[in-house]
Amino acid sequence: NLFFGSAATLIRFNLNNGQWQDLNVGNSFSISPNEKYLVYKSDGKVHVKHLRTGLEEVFPIPQKFEYFGKFVWSPDNEKIVFPAAY
Repeated sequence: NLFFGSAATLIRFNLNNGQWQDLNVGNSFSISPNEKYLVYKSDGKVHVKHLRTGLEEVFPIPQKFEYFGKFVWSPDNEKIVFPAAY
């Protein structure tokens, strides 16, 4: 934990050449059970990103929700649940 609270990020690391990229997903994210998708919160929206292609679907969330908990995937990779608080 950092002084002002917990923080985390997700790094994509290339094992072939050692290069890495910060995916800038903040501290609320999850990778799907089939390892094809990444879900994360950014700018008051939920993003679902296909990890191979980089294509994203973006879903707006009502502004009243500021804090997001852990994203949890259904076993079939078709649904996501998460807690959100005002």
